[in-house]
Amino acid sequence: LAGCPVTVVAGPVVTSPSEAAAADAVVAAVEAARPAGSVLLVVGLSDTDPLGRAHLHVAIAAGPGFGPGELRSQSTRRAPYVQLIDVAPTVLELRGALAAPGVASAVDGQPWHATGHPPPAITSLVRADTAAGAVRAALPWAVALLVALVTAGAALSVTRRRRLAAVVSSTALAAPVCTYLVNLGPWYESPAPTVVLLVSTLVLALSVALVALRLGEGRSWVIAAGAVTGLTFGVLVLDVLTGSRLQLDSVLGYSPLVAGRFTGLGNVAYGVFGAAALLTATSVAIKRAGWRDVAAIGAVAVVADGAPMWGSDVGGVLALIPGFAVLLLLRAGARLSWRRLVVIAAAAVAVVLAFGLADYARPASSQTHLGRFVGRILHGGAGTVLQRKLHADLDLLTANAGTLIVPVAVAVGLWLILRPPPRLARGYARHPELRFGLIALCVLALVGLVVNDSGIAIPAVAVLLGVPYSLVVLSGDTSPEPPVEEQHVLP
Repeated sequence: LAGCPVTVVAGPVVTSPSEAAAADAVVAAVEAARPAGSVLLVVGLSDTDPLGRAHLHVAIAAGPGFGPGELRSQSTRRAPYVQLIDVAPTVLELRGALAAPGVASAVDGQPWHATGHPPPAITSLVRADTAAGAVRAALPWAVALLVALVTAGAALSVTRRRRLAAVVSSTALAAPVCTYLVNLGPWYESPAPTVVLLVSTLVLALSVALVALRLGEGRSWVIAAGAVTGLTFGVLVLDVLTGSRLQLDSVLGYSPLVAGRFTGLGNVAYGVFGAAALLTATSVAIKRAGWRDVAAIGAVAVVADGAPMWGSDVGGVLALIPGFAVLLLLRAGARLSWRRLVVIAAAAVAVVLAFGLADYARPASSQTHLGRFVGRILHGGAGTVLQRKLHADLDLLTANAGTLIVPVAVAVGLWLILRPPPRLARGYARHPELRFGLIALCVLALVGLVVNDSGIAIPAVAVLLGVPYSLVVLSGDTSPEPPVEEQHVLP
């Protein structure tokens, strides 16, 4: 080993305790033979377990610069998680080659570093693996629950069972935020984690719904719908500002097994976040608040989503700004001309560039993917990133038959907004701002679909919030129907 600056040693696949002991023996042999002052990296690339379940794997660094403690990299920005793509830049940095011109921009990962915090207990690492596996198993069941609640609320609304439809639709509207709130407890450690997750989400969502409807009782269920979306928006803003702890290992957040994101706002959570922000602003607009209140909600959403130290989300900002701009323009009675749309798009790009340049101005060790992408624009390599994101989006769009339902659902939603049947048209006549908000939500969903990798999740989540929100608002309206000549015409 002394004659080689970098040596790669392959150990056995670990699927049993005996194979783990054999792997330990290989690591021990290398540890005993490596030169003084060298660094040992252990990367757990074992196969999945005999039942085919995916697991997190071990990552260890020992030697100068790596004392006892947790590992992290700037690609995850969360200890104790690092990625396989971080191994190459770690080796390059240890060899002093990462700082060479063009090298850092040619790799996607970031070097491992020790945090200096106390070393994590083995039980905490096992718990992280357990949580990741539990979320993976519960995800399809949780999605089925959300879809069932939305469908049940719509069916009850059609049968004109007003009160029950409002309760079920409010529960459906509250369910997404409750999938994050249940992460305040270790549901994944129970004997039946999927059952505990579903029951906890349902009970908590029903409780939130009943409280919200109570707030709107005797006044307007617009208040109830706005209270639920406001809670959703507020919880996610607070989560982003405090390290995104609720999103990690949640069914509508991100999983370290997928490794798409470890902090900030992921695409699914962004779908909930963006829809909740726009629908909260819609409730404010329906209650005849000033345009400044709507703009203030949009400003908070853009800063929380786009700031590098918080959401660090490029595509989200590119979708949020057009969504809120369309809502404000429609509410002001302005037409959506091509010139205005171009100005809105240019403003969104300018805001993203401002966030990226601010991030790029920070030291390289503190930059997020926003600053690194600006660096690739300036020094080359941005095309590779864009191409990879496009492939990821197309792959997810055609991953299974279920994802193909999403564009159909969005098309049906647009038709119901632009060419509503008589009963829905009367609801829009009472609350024209509801129609404006739904159009803005469609803009956010469609732009988010185009500019994000795995963007198909954004319109899917927008439907899960937009439909029950509309049902709650319309179910609570018992005022006399306006004459046809007084109905509002969309500018």
